[in-house]
Amino acid sequence: MKSYKENELFTHIKQNKNHIQQKISWFRWGAFIGLLLGIAISLYFVTLDAVEACFPFSLLFCIFGLIIYYTRMKSYKRMLAKVEFGEELMEKLLDEIYPRSKIKFYLDLQPYDIRGKQIWKGRSSHGNPKYKYNDRWLRLCVTLADGSRLFLLRKVGVKTKSSSIVKEKRKMVLSFYPNPRCYKLFQPHQIEKLQKNLRGNIRRRYFQSMERYHCHAISVPGGVKQKRSQLNAQYTVEEIMDFLKCIYRWLKHNQVRQS
Repeated sequence: MKSYKENELFTHIKQNKNHIQQKISWFRWGAFIGLLLGIAISLYFVTLDAVEACFPFSLLFCIFGLIIYYTRMKSYKRMLAKVEFGEELMEKLLDEIYPRSKIKFYLDLQPYDIRGKQIWKGRSSHGNPKYKYNDRWLRLCVTLADGSRLFLLRKVGVKTKSSSIVKEKRKMVLSFYPNPRCYKLFQPHQIEKLQKNLRGNIRRRYFQSMERYHCHAISVPGGVKQKRSQLNAQYTVEEIMDFLKCIYRWLKHNQVRQS
């Protein structure tokens, strides 16, 4: 991960967002020009009384163009969603970050299906190719205003069959390390109570059934780590902020602040 100052990080995110939006704009214009070109070629064949020869060519041209447009736009939208999530997250965390501290941030905008992210390949009973990918696209480390540290990892596991997505399992790992000068360290017996609190908070807000959503907290040296996974649904920045609110509310309620 690379370290940034606040203004440098926002500039970096904004540049990535503008670059992707520019790509989308140019691609849409290219698709529009291609459509006009196809219509012009079709009209030219009509003037030559060669409609029967023109129709198969025009049909193939349209189908091929629609396939390219759909796949490229889908890829661009995934990239844009990553950047917008990172931008919204930093805007929400801005007031919670320790002044003048460096922010460690990594955002991977490469497609999920590149070779370096492939973790498994095989074939179905009918011989169709199947692949599994692991895209660890966002990592973040920040020091909060009270000196506590927050680590975030966003990743997605994608399973494809015949180049089509069969399943997407989105995972999020949140690690919180309270400042030992301000708070007592978490004890193992406290983690179980904290996990019940976190899961109860998720149940009140979450729209999917809990069978499709998995969440558990574990004790790590000096802090607590929470792992979440869900199928075919996006995480929101509000879930990360709720995690922090729940942690601090629990710390205050259980009076674990150092005297």
